[in-house]
Amino acid sequence: MASLLASPGVNLNPVEAFVLGGAFLVHDLAMTRAVYPFGLESLRSDPSWADTVAYLLSKKLGRTPNRDEISGLQKLVEEEAVAELLMKSHAQQAERLVSMGWEAPGGGEFFHLIEDPELRTTLGPAIGRIAHSHWWPIDKLRVEFAHVIGAPGFCPNQWNLDLLKIAVLVRASDAIQIDERRAPDFLRAIRQPTGVSAHHWTFQQHLLQPRIEHNRIVYTANCPFTANEVSAWWLCFDSLTSIDKELRGIDSLLSDLGRPSLGARGVAFIDAPQRLAEVIQTDGWTPVDTRIRVTDVAKLARTLGGEQLYGQDKTVPLRELIQNASDAIRARQILEERTADWGAICIRFGLDTNGHWVEVEDNGIGMSKAVMTGPLLDFGASCWESELMRRELPGLLARGFEPTGRCGIGFFSVFILGSCVQITSRRYDDSQQGTNVLEFGVDPDSRPIFRRANQEEFIREGGTRVRVWLKEPPAGKRGLAFPLGGFFTGDDATFLETDPVGRRISAIHLEKLCSWLCPSLNVNLIVEDFAGHRRLAVSASDWKTLPPKQLILRIVGGGGKYADQSLWPLVEENLRPLVDGRGNIVGRACISHVEASAGVVTVGGLRSGVARGFAGIFTGYSALASRYAGVPQIDAEHLSQWASEQAGLLSKLTSDGAIRMNLARLIRHCGGDTGKLPIANSNLVFVTALDIKAWTPPPDRVLVGVEPRLPDEKAAGTQITLLPGVLMVPEPSPEAFRSFCRDTTQFPDVFWPDQPQPPEFLRNRFGLNFWSLMGAVIEALSNAWRTSIVDVLRTTRLACANGVALDESKNEYISLAEPIGEVNGQMVMSRDAYVFRNPNTTEAKSTP
Repeated sequence: MASLLASPGVNLNPVEAFVLGGAFLVHDLAMTRAVYPFGLESLRSDPSWADTVAYLLSKKLGRTPNRDEISGLQKLVEEEAVAELLMKSHAQQAERLVSMGWEAPGGGEFFHLIEDPELRTTLGPAIGRIAHSHWWPIDKLRVEFAHVIGAPGFCPNQWNLDLLKIAVLVRASDAIQIDERRAPDFLRAIRQPTGVSAHHWTFQQHLLQPRIEHNRIVYTANCPFTANEVSAWWLCFDSLTSIDKELRGIDSLLSDLGRPSLGARGVAFIDAPQRLAEVIQTDGWTPVDTRIRVTDVAKLARTLGGEQLYGQDKTVPLRELIQNASDAIRARQILEERTADWGAICIRFGLDTNGHWVEVEDNGIGMSKAVMTGPLLDFGASCWESELMRRELPGLLARGFEPTGRCGIGFFSVFILGSCVQITSRRYDDSQQGTNVLEFGVDPDSRPIFRRANQEEFIREGGTRVRVWLKEPPAGKRGLAFPLGGFFTGDDATFLETDPVGRRISAIHLEKLCSWLCPSLNVNLIVEDFAGHRRLAVSASDWKTLPPKQLILRIVGGGGKYADQSLWPLVEENLRPLVDGRGNIVGRACISHVEASAGVVTVGGLRSGVARGFAGIFTGYSALASRYAGVPQIDAEHLSQWASEQAGLLSKLTSDGAIRMNLARLIRHCGGDTGKLPIANSNLVFVTALDIKAWTPPPDRVLVGVEPRLPDEKAAGTQITLLPGVLMVPEPSPEAFRSFCRDTTQFPDVFWPDQPQPPEFLRNRFGLNFWSLMGAVIEALSNAWRTSIVDVLRTTRLACANGVALDESKNEYISLAEPIGEVNGQMVMSRDAYVFRNPNTTEAKSTP
């Protein structure tokens, strides 16, 4: 391949030929455990090993593993980790490979790849660097190999060493070597490749040896690609496109430095799929490039990252900026082993010649130039999950760091507030002069500008500062601070209405907005007003210890409506922590009977979803890219324990039977024991599970209905007189089964909590929800009848208004409906009703 590429002007002297041959031999030779002196143990001591294991485990588990899991579960991904680490580090290892020695068994003798010590010492480093360079970006070759090296002392003076020429030959010949000689049929039969690997084998088996025509390399095929080989053809097209890009980059580099060009400056017929099909034919199908294209990346980012995804909610960009800042501080806490309360985020408003602005600054990990110009601007790619971040911050994932931001689109929400954005950042371990600035101009279609920071822009201790110039004044009706008017009444509301320009927004108002937005933040959050006054809005993880009233005030925004609720003090007394299996506090909440409840789900400490029927905070994860739906993360076992405790507290809260039964519905849904709370009623006599279990003697037949079907509109609001032996339960509320969404128009396909179903319930032909109050009644009846739930369900039949069954003797359907009560002398049916019979009775045993 190198001979094919070498033009008449590309000649090698013997020293260059030796280095080229050595580089060929070792450039992939490091992709083996043998290059690590102590095998797997050496790999495990590599700084990247723990991060690689953590990354692979996160893919397998669907979440970031903790330290204990990384240590205990690494066997699950050990082989994958070895393969990935060898692949990623082999180029770097290749540079050291030539100088390495392997000790013979018994010791005393070492073997080297180059036996001659003088050759190994003189040319070994050059061979290693060339081998390493085949994974470098082309621009790095310009810097590393710009100058020709003199001949070794044992060679003629004319045998100079042009490392750039050798480096481009290695990378170019490695790239173009994709014909059938790399994919023999016999070897494929032995290896049995699958997936993408199989497509690689297929297309290479089709390709004949390439040739050079008019300074371009031409690939042809030995036979057409059939309709079953479409994926392989497209992989071939993508591979040749990459080769073309590589060859063009090399040609540009050689031309810039005045060096002779290679014989091939690109790939022929690669300008369009139809053109390539002229020489690499298809059979029965035509290649048409239907890949999704993004013509205007800036517009896409502003559209999907802005109002189309998040709507008009001006707090979203502030939330996303706080979230990114929080992640950066936590990352630095881990890497520098700082305390959990170290670091702070500062939010400030300001005004300059360009208008009003809001700024979020942190003293976190900071960003390098590569991150600011790479993953940060890659719409849809998370910075934290990028290979670059794992390379720049080794050890972070291995220590259990779990970023809140994952989708890679949150940053672009800042364009809701304004199109002029300035990002200033300095890595925590860099000097002040290492501060960089990335600017998005006033023109939304202009390209961002990257530059070195001026001295007055330097960040002293590392971190990031994001400033957004606002389209609207902060306290205007469409401004960032306008939501404050919805939270505060009296003097606060008057203050905002009389100051639409927003210059006088004080730190206390920002404090209220930010604490509402970040109720359970685990880093310190400071707000600063136009006058430079600063207030601590949220102290790191203070939500775990705040007095109950202060916590509820923070969640609801401190509005006057809260103060008018005479029942709130009773609710506050019921706030209890929710703890996971490792003893971590993952919530602090209670079940609430107050209509305007103050329940919230937070993701990374920031408000995500609401928690209807609850008061307090659940920490969780986001179920939507917009983060408008949060799902609590507590496991079913510990949620059940908390809910059972709540049942005991709620039994003292109110004497209203209907309210108590509604609270029992939530207790049951959370897997808790309803205790003294009613689970059903019969003519307004509210019945608990304990009452049903204690029936003496228990009835042999019970009809349980869910929703009455009234005979006419006149009966609406009239009290139903239930028949003897009939119980009524409330239907499950929709919000109790859906994840907690702020925006009720967006419901992700996620249900909470994920309660386990008892094995016997799998035989239930009615599809009843075991964790509803209907399930609680079934469970209580099974206890009263001293039998199993599955036996109760075997003898259960429908009794609802629409229930029918086939009468085989008459070959016709008959109604199964039974009345549950009466209104104004008319019988009432139930939309959903079931007849439960004691399985121990003769009638139940004899009835199919």
